[in-house]
Amino acid sequence: MPDQNKVARLVQQTLEQTRSDKIDWKTTPDDKIFSAVIADGKYILKSFSHTDYENDEEIGPPSLALFSNDNQLLVDITYKDEFVSLDDLASIYQLARDNALGIGKAIDEVLDFLDDIPF
Repeated sequence: MPDQNKVARLVQQTLEQTRSDKIDWKTTPDDKIFSAVIADGKYILKSFSHTDYENDEEIGPPSLALFSNDNQLLVDITYKDEFVSLDDLASIYQLARDNALGIGKAIDEVLDFLDDIPF
């Protein structure tokens, strides 16, 4: 297992940079996984809606994983890691989803449309 302090810092930095829209999250073929290519393409962050699979079904709360650019799993971060906050993992997932799907922009466009409807 990698250094706990580094992994905890990775989670915190991912959360902060995602909140600041500095990580460009993308959709994947699986609608419950979002990914971001980082560090000049050397690594891929993936945010999952779940922790694991059981009988082909997703189970558990959101998790985060770091992969090499050739898709080798380097670090799997879940609620089971005592040094990581479940709330942080859930926030990363929700923010990554919002970013990848453009939800903020969609809401802004709908609000602009609704604001322009005369009474």
